[in-house]
Amino acid sequence: MQPNNSISLKVLTAKIQQAAETENWSRLQQLDDVLRTLLLPLNSKPKTAQQQVQITALMAAHRQAYLALQQAQQILQQKIATADKEKERLDAYQSANSME
Repeated sequence: MQPNNSISLKVLTAKIQQAAETENWSRLQQLDDVLRTLLLPLNSKPKTAQQQVQITALMAAHRQAYLALQQAQQILQQKIATADKEKERLDAYQSANSME
């Protein structure tokens, strides 16, 4: 991707949205790295109106992806906590049965 190509911003926005929708978190991390590389040169230059619109859309897509990732992390943490509780119960059950 060309860092100064405004079409790249559209493509990156679509790829970020797709990665978030499919919960492809490793791909999202890769795209986040691309995002940094793409935006750094733009920070030091004046932006066209089209670039600014595309950057705004990209930021919104990135924010949505971040929120989806946070939600997925919370769900995973809940599943881990549930699994830990179930393991504790199973261990207690097995311990009680071995004493009989």
